[in-house]
Amino acid sequence: MTFSDKTPQRESYKFVFKGYSVWLELEQVDRDFDKVLTVAANDLGLFRVPTPHVTAAYGITHLSQTEVCRRFTENVGSKISNWPQLKLERIKAGVSLDGFDGQEMDMAWIELSIDTTEENERMIDLIYGIFYDGDERESFSRRPEKWTPHLSLAYDNPTNSPINIDYSFQLIRKFPTLLTHSRRRVTGTLAFCV
Repeated sequence: MTFSDKTPQRESYKFVFKGYSVWLELEQVDRDFDKVLTVAANDLGLFRVPTPHVTAAYGITHLSQTEVCRRFTENVGSKISNWPQLKLERIKAGVSLDGFDGQEMDMAWIELSIDTTEENERMIDLIYGIFYDGDERESFSRRPEKWTPHLSLAYDNPTNSPINIDYSFQLIRKFPTLLTHSRRRVTGTLAFCV
């Protein structure tokens, strides 16, 4: 497949995202993340990932939208400032299956994997503390044991997906800044409601 091919859009996702999420926005080099999301969706006939992001917390289902927004507005900016740079490490493509390896849905994906550090893990602890009332037991029972940060470039249903590692390498060749400018500042946080 080349970047000039157009594929008809595939069927709707069979997986369902749940709850509210906290996303980190990363600095871009010449809008590279925005461009790669659009190119991947167009080339593969997929729905575009809504915005470039790294998920800091996912599946916040125990709070109302009003309460999530209040906690986000009042606490995230003041407690989560000066997030350490994130280091993009590698491009990956694969399939996740619900119930295996801690996964919660069946999906195919392309991502830029990011290494985590102790400092990053402390920031994730703070975020979970904000949305789980600061009760450490409650917060840590929902927090993944280790954060596995990544920037999603494409999602699809796992069956008969055009997503594969060869296509992922094409993206890196077309957008080399994805890995040549591997250290990226966190430029903002978003609360995303599904």
